[in-house]
Amino acid sequence: MSVIDLFGLFPDEESAAMWIESKGWLNGGRYCPKCGSKATRETKDRKPMPFSCSDCRSYFSVRTGTVMQARKVPVQKWAIALYPMADGSKGLCCYAMAKQLGVTQKTARLLMHKIRQGFLENNESRLWGRWSR
Repeated sequence: MSVIDLFGLFPDEESAAMWIESKGWLNGGRYCPKCGSKATRETKDRKPMPFSCSDCRSYFSVRTGTVMQARKVPVQKWAIALYPMADGSKGLCCYAMAKQLGVTQKTARLLMHKIRQGFLENNESRLWGRWSR
């Protein structure tokens, strides 16, 4: 799959976030990453974050509790960076990733490092957060 095809799959932030939600909340649906409660709901206008927990009153998004948390890189670029790394393409360097994503080499290196951390067998929950229970 080419980068053009990936941009077609994730044309905007919302579609990328929905894809990550579908991958992250596989087992049992959406639940709060802070307290584990399933009593969650979408917030009005998705502000300050798209979801809230009725039990602990915290707000969360697809980034909460994952390697994407506290990063300013858009979810769309995370989703596009995940594919070639998950595909097992050997020899993928951060320079090529930076060029494909339109980010700096330093940002691409950080993305790749965080995604690799998430792929580690004993640390897989950091890629998808607590959702992958």
